[in-house]
Amino acid sequence: MNAKDAFTNFFRGTISRKTMLTKLVPVIGAVFLIGFFIANLVFPEPYDWRYMVISDLVGPETNPLGYIFPTVGLVTGSILMIPFLGYYQKKLGKICRGSTGVGSFFMFVGIVSFIGMGTIAQFGLVDRLHEYLAGVGFVGVIFSGLFYSCPILKDHSKGAKQFNMRLLAVMLVMLVVPVVGLGLSSLYGELMHMPWINNPDIEKFELYRFPAWVSFAFWEWMMFVGVVVYIFTFVIMVPEEVKPFVKPIKKQR
Repeated sequence: MNAKDAFTNFFRGTISRKTMLTKLVPVIGAVFLIGFFIANLVFPEPYDWRYMVISDLVGPETNPLGYIFPTVGLVTGSILMIPFLGYYQKKLGKICRGSTGVGSFFMFVGIVSFIGMGTIAQFGLVDRLHEYLAGVGFVGVIFSGLFYSCPILKDHSKGAKQFNMRLLAVMLVMLVVPVVGLGLSSLYGELMHMPWINNPDIEKFELYRFPAWVSFAFWEWMMFVGVVVYIFTFVIMVPEEVKPFVKPIKKQR
């Protein structure tokens, strides 16, 4: 295969399941995690993920020596997620083209937002742009998981059972629970008049002895973990060959 064909297959998602499992997905996970790990090591002060938001690691102001590592990892990993669009559309679209298409749209929105977060947002042209793009990116990826799940649930309801429903349940829990946690954390902060919960101050948490699960940052990191779990489990869950559901032909009397 020449470079042109490989490039075309990459953007069309014409990739085997083995390639996704053994090459693409592990590299995505590695660039995400390694980038954040290095950023944590060179952070100016002890970084406590339970109370400090992700933006602290990727912000030039808060992490001048290490922000470039998660930024490069975020952009690289997001670009490597592009084949997901065509890959899942080809497979899950055989069962339900509509919901799969919506899922691919949200995945596209998430990918573009994360790339923007790691590139144009770093110039600081718009105040808090990286936060907005991060929010849109997470929403896009999470909603893609929800809509991609619709063909799987349809397949299961028709008795085909081509997918591992336990893995699907784990994935959905990992995606939905952090969203609920973020909502409850923000609501708690509003009701208790503690706006700093959304931009945590470790000293205040230690002073008032609030548990970590009250913190917005805690649930933000849980959401990041949920997205990584989603990327891994979904590739494992979708078989190489997905058989379309064929409606039974009614016998004419």
